[in-house]
Amino acid sequence: MSAQTVVREPQRYWDDVEWMRQNATELYRKYGIDDAIIWLAIFNKQVLAHGRDLGEVERIAVQKSRKPADEIFTDCLVGVSIIL
Repeated sequence: MSAQTVVREPQRYWDDVEWMRQNATELYRKYGIDDAIIWLAIFNKQVLAHGRDLGEVERIAVQKSRKPADEIFTDCLVGVSIIL
């Protein structure tokens, strides 16, 4: 059996995850759309990019942060009408 290396995200990544959780209501108010899924790219507790196309959101976030996409936290806001 070969050993596998587990890559751990930096603490900053997890801080961004927590920041999004804590600010979810405000983020929904600012970026949410009732009938859409909106992607957010968050780095250092700032929204670098948002939009309907994940690839485009990641591209803009990478350009702005100069970091690889796997170091930038991305998640989506799901519109209420999509859930219902």
